[in-house]
Amino acid sequence: MHMKINRNLLLLVVAAGLFLLGAVLSREWLGLPLPKMTATGSQVGQRGPIGLVFSQAMQTNTVEQRWHIQPDVKGKFEWGKNTTLWFFPEQPLHAGETYQISLSRGSVSLDGKVIEQDAGWQVIAREPEIIYQTPSGENSDLWVRSLKLGQPRQLTVGKKPYDYALSFDGEQIAFAATNEQKGYDLWVMDRDGKNQRMLVECVAGWCINPTWSPDGQQVAYSKRGVVVGSQGMRIQIAHSQEKSAAGMNSLADPRIWTVDISTGQTNPLYADLNITGTNPTWSPDGRWLAFIDIISGGIRIMDLETKQDKVFQANTPVLGAWSTDGSKLFFADLDTSDLPSFGTAYQVKFPGQAVVGLFEKGPDQADYGLPVESPDGMWMAVGIRFVQGSSSRQLWLLSPDGSKQKIISGDQVITHGAYSWSPEGNTLVFQQVALDSSSARPAVMIWDANSDAMTLIAQDANQPQWLP
Repeated sequence: MHMKINRNLLLLVVAAGLFLLGAVLSREWLGLPLPKMTATGSQVGQRGPIGLVFSQAMQTNTVEQRWHIQPDVKGKFEWGKNTTLWFFPEQPLHAGETYQISLSRGSVSLDGKVIEQDAGWQVIAREPEIIYQTPSGENSDLWVRSLKLGQPRQLTVGKKPYDYALSFDGEQIAFAATNEQKGYDLWVMDRDGKNQRMLVECVAGWCINPTWSPDGQQVAYSKRGVVVGSQGMRIQIAHSQEKSAAGMNSLADPRIWTVDISTGQTNPLYADLNITGTNPTWSPDGRWLAFIDIISGGIRIMDLETKQDKVFQANTPVLGAWSTDGSKLFFADLDTSDLPSFGTAYQVKFPGQAVVGLFEKGPDQADYGLPVESPDGMWMAVGIRFVQGSSSRQLWLLSPDGSKQKIISGDQVITHGAYSWSPEGNTLVFQQVALDSSSARPAVMIWDANSDAMTLIAQDANQPQWLP
């Protein structure tokens, strides 16, 4: 009886060993493990990207040839260290639609291992939301509300942000938050307000105007340090003083800095102290960084690949957004060649950086604000004020040459600003405020191109943006 038990036990051990050996051989036969979706999970913004993470560096062409998406979407591939594949759609994904991602077997790693199985995933293009600051004024925080007008959600509490910026994929938010030294530190958080952390500590200085690199790895910002004399006393510099909600600081001229999100390493963009900078904006392809250079009196654009730059002279420039494909940068400036002065709209065309005027066939005697191109490039949203008319700025849609026109708003006692297009280009968000009351507070609105209807998103709110 004793020998029989041992024999049975031996048989069990042998069977288990054979099973384990078969599993090992099976894994070897299968080759590389299947890739996984990136941490963003099954929901992505309408601009993407959609990401796959591989266990080791891949021969990228063998992966791209086996990638499929249904419904079919044209786009481009980018790689992170040959281990993460990013797919950027050329046109925005349709909100609420489910996309089937598949990878056929046969992708090969750099060391020759093969993925021997087909794989598939599902992703949903999430509905865009509106992010804004409320209440307007000194004690604001960041809030979000959906287009379905559910309850708004508060993202920050007591941060009193100066301004903020959204990463390309909508997964992260950088913002300048008030600190106890009456300055602004640079913070970052997830799109739902979680994982809030300080990115750059600026003490009594100002770290403001953040803008994200397209890959989400860096943030460029404008930094104003506090000027300190040889005895440790702050020096009063009249032309650099700025009054914040928290008080008055003596600030040096602003300069553009960049910070690495993963390491926190921060450095000035230029060693030359005479190159100043505010309101940086990163091109969608990551090659160009444009900003306003106060000392040089215009817009400076750096080619981040060659480290060469160029300055465009301007009187009082206001920088806007890039075109979706990154081929154009839009700005407005004050034309003082005649009196009264007019606001004029321009575009910089890349890569040659030729400056071209907009709206030559547009309304006469019009003071043009900042132009914002629709995702399909057919229309420009622009605030227009007629020199001989009301001081309010009305929202218009114009073709780039101004020959096609559509008036969105017409109430002359209400002025409009901070307008931008939804990812699909069928809705505009903007802020408006009445000019006939000293107690009026701004409101955030949306305009639907299909119905021509306007809808209130938030009262006593400003600086709206689309959260993709």
